[in-house]
Amino acid sequence: MLKVLIVEDEKIARIAMQMIIPWEEHGFRLLDAASDGRKALLAVEKDTPDILFTDLQMPKMNGIELIRALKEREFAGKIIVLSNYDDFEFVRTALTMGVMDYLLKLTLQPAALIGLLNRAKEELFREKKQLEQALKSEIAKRENLNFLKTNALRKMLLENDDDTKTALAEAERMGVGLRDVPRLPMYIVIDGYAKALSTGKLKDTQLLSYAVVNIVKDVLNGQGHTEIVELSRKELFISVFQLEGHIADEAFQANDRLSRTIAKMLRQYLELQVSIVHGQLCMTLSELRDTFAECREAAEFRFYDGEGVIMDARTAVRSLGTWKRGAYSQMLRDIKTVVDRGDASQGRIWFEGVMLEAKRGRAHPREVKLYIRTLFEELESLAVEGDEQLAAECNAWQSQVSEAETFEQCFAIAIAFMERITNGLSSLKGRSYRKEIKQAIDFVQSNLSQKITLGRAAREVNMNEAYFSRLFKSETGVNFAQFIIERKMEKAYELLLDPDARVKDVAVAVGIDDPFYFNKLMKKHFGRNPSEIMKQARGKDK
Repeated sequence: MLKVLIVEDEKIARIAMQMIIPWEEHGFRLLDAASDGRKALLAVEKDTPDILFTDLQMPKMNGIELIRALKEREFAGKIIVLSNYDDFEFVRTALTMGVMDYLLKLTLQPAALIGLLNRAKEELFREKKQLEQALKSEIAKRENLNFLKTNALRKMLLENDDDTKTALAEAERMGVGLRDVPRLPMYIVIDGYAKALSTGKLKDTQLLSYAVVNIVKDVLNGQGHTEIVELSRKELFISVFQLEGHIADEAFQANDRLSRTIAKMLRQYLELQVSIVHGQLCMTLSELRDTFAECREAAEFRFYDGEGVIMDARTAVRSLGTWKRGAYSQMLRDIKTVVDRGDASQGRIWFEGVMLEAKRGRAHPREVKLYIRTLFEELESLAVEGDEQLAAECNAWQSQVSEAETFEQCFAIAIAFMERITNGLSSLKGRSYRKEIKQAIDFVQSNLSQKITLGRAAREVNMNEAYFSRLFKSETGVNFAQFIIERKMEKAYELLLDPDARVKDVAVAVGIDDPFYFNKLMKKHFGRNPSEIMKQARGKDK
């Protein structure tokens, strides 16, 4: 809806203009009217109207003075003059100054006003389209002029040595070769790019890239020669050289300051959140290539730090090396087992433990995502036979994990997927379990602190032991004794996560009096003894 400002000193005339048509029904929103030119300028600055109607003869600042002031401020909207019969000279002057048209106040009819408004709307939309086309043409021109040099630099940063040599040679032949000169590198990545593109100020990828590059150039103007490489729609690599008056540490401090200014400007003007990693002073192209790889690697670890991170590639905290994906492969199978039984809460407890250790050790994001995708594959195998729709969803969940930019996003996706699988399976299996088997499972869960025998469970459901044993294995896929052990181990693991837990007390709580046997079972089930599980849960070193 286009915004309209009426500038008129006569109250009756202002009211008449406001009441002459139902503005919003025609796609226009009236702003608060202004009674003179000075107030109009303030309103324009505050509300940026698209169409401005102005009287010509007003106190303090008349219409001609207002039009002149608006032109000086490069007002992009349409100006329409409101005149009386004796204003002809003023109207002619206004028309020579570039106003769109004029209306006679005394003979103004609704149809004429609506026609003029629609014409203004068409002109505004046409001019906007022309501006966008001009911007796109400028983008194409800029890309053509800088293609060879940026292509050579891009290949040097991203591709193998043979491709790099070819690109550098071609750039040299065309007179835009790269030299070994001191450069300060800076790597920029737009956080949440897909969301920024859909909800931000610019929704066209080319226009957004063009705007980002222009803002970066404005910030770096006067700092020395700048090379900007668009690695992708959301990634930029910048090198600044010949920083006058700066060397080594001074130059590095300047790079940190420039990084923060760039982030601030992009946030202010484009509502973009960016993370920036700056590196050490590079004396050669080879050093620049190595430092770029270092910056890009460091940026991946904003996975744990969130959006809008400014960091030094030399001191950025990467992986601590304490979390190894292979050490938790058994846990994947354990999670699959409990989820298969419909126990989402236990699966979540175990998964949270693994992810907490990954976060504490700042495991490489690629490793964390691979672990989660492997978990999805394990859980997907449960859904294939029973729920075709659920199985079909798995690829979409996998893609969400790959595209997630933060640890919290990955974790939330994994938990949601686990619950989706659990709910799907429970709805299937809830229909297939016999009443007696459900009763037996509830009995086990309620008596984990006791010694439970096959005979006791069979009596609870009024069945013969041999028949109950065969039926339980047929219904659940595991024999009764193994089922009891698994449930006791799950409960023990949950209790061990309590900061005040003691191994002996936990063993008793799950009906195992022999600590040695308890340790043996835990080691077999989880690949770790109870003490190790407790230490890891508390974040201690092994």
